[in-house]
Amino acid sequence: MTPVITRPIDPDVDLAAFAGDDGWLFMRDRAGVAGRGGGLRVAPAEADRVLAELGERVVAIGARPFDRAAPWELVIPRHQIRVDADGAAWETLLDGDSSDAAGGRATPTGSGVGPVRVEPVESPEEWCAGVARATGLIREGRAEKIVLCREVTAIAELPLAPSLLVDRLATRFAGCFVYSVDGLVGASPELLVERTGDTVRSQPMAGTARRSDDPERDDALRAELFASPTYRHEHQLTIDMVHDTLLDFTSYLDFEPEPQIVPLANVFHLASRVEGRLS
Repeated sequence: MTPVITRPIDPDVDLAAFAGDDGWLFMRDRAGVAGRGGGLRVAPAEADRVLAELGERVVAIGARPFDRAAPWELVIPRHQIRVDADGAAWETLLDGDSSDAAGGRATPTGSGVGPVRVEPVESPEEWCAGVARATGLIREGRAEKIVLCREVTAIAELPLAPSLLVDRLATRFAGCFVYSVDGLVGASPELLVERTGDTVRSQPMAGTARRSDDPERDDALRAELFASPTYRHEHQLTIDMVHDTLLDFTSYLDFEPEPQIVPLANVFHLASRVEGRLS
């Protein structure tokens, strides 16, 4: 079996800098996990068994494609740093290799991207036609909720370093989950599901209002979002979906009676916490 070394380290560690451009990262508010140094590639169905053999502080990271038929896998980085929400930090080395241990931190290599040109993948006319089709399906009762996504292509004059994108996302969207996995880089305020022991949690978000530069106007937008029957209905549909999905796996499950407002740099979201105990 692969020898594994795990030891506590100074919690004042920059996970994003450690991951660099070719590592793996999942963090929120400086807590999370980062990995470097190649890694073991495992099929999702084998991940539980492999992780159990390696030890409780070893973490696997991966990104599942939107195409459910597409193959995917998880990676277990050979050098991992994990920072818990309580501030405790741990370093894990697979193969007992300490050549890249605690002192050797990677640093972001990107210094800038130069001018960036953003182009829509579909025309405004195609987008509006899609909105019309979606609203028509809802009016006909054939759908209750449809989430539309707009795809754009960003073309930069200089190579886009993952570390630079991560740094900007973490700075602009503080409080979001920031990730970098095999070239997929992003930030999201929404945690789909989390399990700690036999406790399962989720905080789905649905219902959004754009923020302004005026604090007083923001207070009004926040109140309008909270009181909106349309957005509250949309939010409840999401809560019901998460609740019904988790229900089969739990002996107890409940959600907050009223949503909370989650502020981001550019928008407000309605969010509700769902929590239960696994059966």
